[in-house]
Amino acid sequence: MPNQLVPNLFGNEISSDDVLDLFAQQSGWEARYRQIIVLGKQLSELPQVFKNEEHQVDGCESAAWLVSREQAGVWQFYVASDTRIVNGLLAIVLAAYNGKTANQINDFDIESYFDQLGLSKQLSPSRANGLHAVVQAIKGVAV
Repeated sequence: MPNQLVPNLFGNEISSDDVLDLFAQQSGWEARYRQIIVLGKQLSELPQVFKNEEHQVDGCESAAWLVSREQAGVWQFYVASDTRIVNGLLAIVLAAYNGKTANQINDFDIESYFDQLGLSKQLSPSRANGLHAVVQAIKGVAV
């Protein structure tokens, strides 16, 4: 994979703690939903060359693509979807996993993270399944 084609995730890196703080500042699910969309807009555009079957995540209702790169034991993930809300949800997942080692990725309690954000109660079963498919794809490459 050519490095020059892989975009940065955000202008500034964002962590799972940052996302938790952002969500704590929102009152109600509607405000959190808007925040998810804002986070999705902050994702860099994934070049079209990566939007193919090789990078498509199986199990997502909406089209979603995942590109990964490991450098010096640290993983970077790049994602895209064809919907705004899914892009935001993918940004939340990347905040948890980008810049981490394989051990940190596999040790991170993603269910607790989703619960703290209120996602577990608010997402439709198909969206939740898609989000978990992305998590499994990330864990599948970060070994």
